[in-house]
Amino acid sequence: MLVKGKWAAVVRYDTAHGQPHTDVISPDGTKEKRLLHFPNFSDAFSYAQEDVKANWERHRERYFLEGKK
Repeated sequence: MLVKGKWAAVVRYDTAHGQPHTDVISPDGTKEKRLLHFPNFSDAFSYAQEDVKANWERHRERYFLEGKK
């Protein structure tokens, strides 16, 4: 998302090392890795797309709340 004129990653979906996972990113750059347990990458990708569509406001709010700590 755009934060103070710069793009910032808030949540990232990845398949590095053969394991689908989500990186939940904080304003200070720290990441919390959450494994995604799907039978294949296609299902994990579909989940990621739906999660961003359905929950982008929640991801944004979490990011800004963490920035206030």
